[in-house]
Amino acid sequence: MGQSAAVLCHDKRTLQTLGATLEQLEIELVSCPSQQEALELVMDGHCSTLIVDFDLPGAQEVIRMAALLPQGQKPALLAVASRAWPGTGQAFQSGASRILYRPLEVEQLKEALKA
Repeated sequence: MGQSAAVLCHDKRTLQTLGATLEQLEIELVSCPSQQEALELVMDGHCSTLIVDFDLPGAQEVIRMAALLPQGQKPALLAVASRAWPGTGQAFQSGASRILYRPLEVEQLKEALKA
């Protein structure tokens, strides 16, 4: 089974960039319509990466819950936010390992996913 990324995001432009970049890296994008579905995929070990749009309500809690998983089970945690978003500290306090700003830059995303 290849790598996959649970993605909790509803922004079409961001999803297009994520989809194209993940495909290049041979990582399957698993779109999650709800916070619960994203957490279930990560907790069940189906995804090695969790990408959460921090503009969505409850996004901070999703990252926080995923960050509590044991080291061997914890996915890479990426937060996507608008450049004007003032809460970068909140994202890191929640457990995000990286913050990516909108509009997403392909090279920045690739670097974050490879790290």
